[in-house]
Amino acid sequence: MAAKKGSKTKAALRSLETTPDKAFHMINGKMITKLSDLSNEIESSDEQTFYYHVNDQKNDFANWIKDVFNNSNLATKIDKARTKNELVSVLKSQIK
Repeated sequence: MAAKKGSKTKAALRSLETTPDKAFHMINGKMITKLSDLSNEIESSDEQTFYYHVNDQKNDFANWIKDVFNNSNLATKIDKARTKNELVSVLKSQIK
């Protein structure tokens, strides 16, 4: 049963979407409304864009996930990531 619960949880996370007024606006102009699109957008962004949103003072992606999707568990995992690869890896392991 644990595998099914995990699959359902991943499917639920994959399907999360918000309205345009609560979308994540990246500094490069990209707008993200689906949690499932976040890893692709981060992966394709340049280092400057990533580090604008994730640095020693903040993690905008973790804040967005916590504030918009009310998912503190995923936000905490995302907040620990400090590189693009780490963050994308965490996202993919949680939603793919």
